[in-house]
Amino acid sequence: MKLLHEYGVKEVFAGHLHHNSEGRDGDLDMVTSGPVGMPLDGGKSGMRLVTITAEGLTHKYYDFSELP
Repeated sequence: MKLLHEYGVKEVFAGHLHHNSEGRDGDLDMVTSGPVGMPLDGGKSGMRLVTITAEGLTHKYYDFSELP
């Protein structure tokens, strides 16, 4: 965590957790996306879409029935 803060990392994305999870440590946003298959804890199979623009970064997890 110290290194991430030291080098100005603002977003960390990870996978292979069988549900979605988000956490913060100060200005660091940590996001784990659920699986395409075998979701647990009431989750649904899907994918996270990340949009990066000059104004910043946004992300949203969509189950497959919600994809835009």
